[in-house]
Amino acid sequence: MVVLGGRMKDNFLLKKSQREVFDALSDEDEGILIKGVFKYLDTGNSELDGTLKAIFIPIKNDIDKWLEK
Repeated sequence: MVVLGGRMKDNFLLKKSQREVFDALSDEDEGILIKGVFKYLDTGNSELDGTLKAIFIPIKNDIDKWLEK
């Protein structure tokens, strides 16, 4: 269950357009990024840093918009 800002949802979407970003990453970084996405959904903090944190920002913004609905 995703809980952010008091809202609960049991799913989230990654956009197909984000695939290009994931494809450009190494398998290791791709895994770290997706784990950061789930960490953000669970806790509100991705715990990502550096380049992966920068890559995560538009994903986070999409998640936050989705949660507002």
